[in-house]
Amino acid sequence: MTGNSDKPVIDKEAGGEMNAGGRGGKKAVFLDRDGVLCHEVGHLHRIEDLKVIDGADEALKTLKNLGYLLVVVTNQGGIAKGLYTEKEFWAVLRELERRLGVTFDGVYFCPHHPDGVVEELRKDCPMRKPSPGMIQKASEELNIDLKRSWMIGDHIKDIEAARRAGVWRSILVLTGYGKEMLRRIVDGEVELNGGGPHYIAQDILFAARFISLVEEKGDPIEIAEGDRGEVRRRARM
Repeated sequence: MTGNSDKPVIDKEAGGEMNAGGRGGKKAVFLDRDGVLCHEVGHLHRIEDLKVIDGADEALKTLKNLGYLLVVVTNQGGIAKGLYTEKEFWAVLRELERRLGVTFDGVYFCPHHPDGVVEELRKDCPMRKPSPGMIQKASEELNIDLKRSWMIGDHIKDIEAARRAGVWRSILVLTGYGKEMLRRIVDGEVELNGGGPHYIAQDILFAARFISLVEEKGDPIEIAEGDRGEVRRRARM
């Protein structure tokens, strides 16, 4: 599949079942690439610039052991801007998989950008985050139940895309753009369409450990909501 459409590019060699639907399906963790799995360097396209974030390999193993599909969803507008090619994107992605010791269950990226210099890729694509298109497409093609899934990202665009797609929980990590995003949220500089992140973690390893804890002990948000419901019930007695 090329990037010359409104559909994201999916790596069909990475595995995963191409089943329609999404409800009642598999649970997944959606992952931004830059700033979450590897350090943000600005339009990463050279293998020599690839630096994996400490603990990312352990984090992904933890999530796989919990039964989650690992699905990368990433904006790659640098392709539309003529800064690198799809071939270079895939070369970096394959090296990232090698260093992390995993094969992603799905890889979706949007090569479009409204300010692109490559004419056929110059558009405001509905697949480009913060739009939810890539997540929705992955849900359909990989049979993912969004109500059992997570998003881990370092940018408010990741969180908004997850919220709009109906992903159950989202985590903002403080690597990459994360600290700046948190500052802007606290200072009220960004408009949180649909709400902010459900949780905040130091990095992807802390995020994975937290997801593991939720699997074991329950979700703090649901527990708190249950406690509030019990308080209201007792108040009516």
